[in-house]
Order: sequence, then structure tokens, then C-alpha cells
Amino acid sequence: MLKSSNFDVRPMQGADILAVHRLSHSVGWPHRLDDWTLAQRLGEGFVALRGQDVAGTVMWWCYGDSQARIGMVIVDPKLQRAGLGRQLMDACLSRLDATSLILNATAAGEPLYLRLGFAPAETIEQYQGVIPASAKPNAGHRVRDATPSDIDAIVAIDQQAIGAPRPHVLQALIDVGEVVVIDGPAGLLGAAFVRRFGRGSIIGPLIASNAVIARGLAAYWLSQHPGEFLRIDTPPALGLAAMLGGFGLQKVDTVVTMVKGTPPATGPMRCYAIASQALG
Repeated sequence: MLKSSNFDVRPMQGADILAVHRLSHSVGWPHRLDDWTLAQRLGEGFVALRGQDVAGTVMWWCYGDSQARIGMVIVDPKLQRAGLGRQLMDACLSRLDATSLILNATAAGEPLYLRLGFAPAETIEQYQGVIPASAKPNAGHRVRDATPSDIDAIVAIDQQAIGAPRPHVLQALIDVGEVVVIDGPAGLLGAAFVRRFGRGSIIGPLIASNAVIARGLAAYWLSQHPGEFLRIDTPPALGLAAMLGGFGLQKVDTVVTMVKGTPPATGPMRCYAIASQALG
């Protein structure tokens, strides 16, 4: 256990889930207990204790040997500017030896991450809203349900898009959600996941060879959830914003993707929507 004058930092345990869930709600995050359970199952983390109370969290997820994603960085609002965020990040970084460390930073957290050596790479915009009952799929693309025989190809195009393999994450997202794909002459042109998350459902990851394929996959899932609350987190540079607005989704937040170390080598596939701001 790491100690300071006010806080003890120890590994996160399954028994912490109710406390970390309450902490996330105290800062306005929509995560359900099931969302925290999935995050804990796939990664590792630390909690900071003040007495017996959980005052902060940080988690990380390793993708192969080269990449780690950091997220779920939360500090009790009553303890802001007490140095706890830095203590949690120092504990986290001491455990990671991946060449690419990646996180999505809020405006409040970005100054700390800059001091820790992270550099801005791109922005991610969060869109959400209730899908109108009249929503129609894009009939120009033949979207089909993924089958078990597609999993290796989905893992491969996802690795191209994010620069590291994460089959365990994708399989877990399949277990709790659904996936559709678009075929091309030489293999998959794209894949899009949807699952329950937060206030409703979230689309992502959405991997595609180009923006046309990405719009077809996104439009399919949007049209399958009339009257429901949906969320999608997407890089604005990849061009989904106009389509999302047409389905009634509003931009509600922006975060900055930041990288410490070597930026991941990606392509030719692109990630048009992330699985979550923590998992990437």
C-alpha cells in the first residue's frame, strides 16, 4: 500500500465496486454497476482511501505488450487540488511499461497529464440523445449480423485501427452486446458494436475502411433503436457529426486523446467511434 499524509493507495478489488460506483456518480458520470464490473474484469486499478472511504480511482487496460489505456481517473469533488490525482497517476504509471500510454482527458485533467508527459493527439466528441421513431437505416449498405467465424477478422481490423490487439476486450463486448459488419470482396470493410451503457446504449467501437462504410454502420444501429437513448463518441475529423445530428443526437462534451511515449502505428482501418472513453 502506498501512503501519503492523507491518502492510502492500494489495488482496486471487486469488493470496491459499490464505493467506486458511488464515487463516479458524485462527479456526474452515468456508469452503471454493470459498466464498472466490465471495466474491472478487463483491467486493473488503484483506489485511494481516506480513512475507510474511497476518495479516488484510476484504472488501466493493457493491449498486447505495446499499448495501455488509462481511464476511470476520479477524485472526490471535495478533495480537488489536494494532489490526489497526481498520486493516483504516479501509482498507475509505475506499473506500466508499454511503449504507448493513451488516455482521454477532460479539460480539468489535461493540465496534470501535460505535466506527466502526455501530449494531445486528437479530440473526441460525445454525442447523445433519443433516436426518433422515424429513423431509417442507410439502405445503400448491406449490413449483416456478425457470426463467431468473423471474430478473427474483427480483431484484425480493430488492431489496424488502434495499433494493438485487444481480443479479450472485443470478446467481452460481444458477450454483453451485439455486432454487425459490412463485407467487401477481400474481407470485412467494417464492424460496429452496440451495448447497454450508462443512460441507455453506446455505439462503439466502430471500425471502418472509410467514412461511407462508417456512416452505414452507424446509421444501421441508430435506426435499430427508435425511441431509445443512444451515445456515440467519435473523432470530429472523421466526419460523422452531420449524420449524427440528422438522427437527433447532440454534442454534449469533448475530451482530448493524449499519448505518452510512442504514438501507435495505425491504418488502413480507422476507429470512427470508441468503445468508451476509458477503453478507447
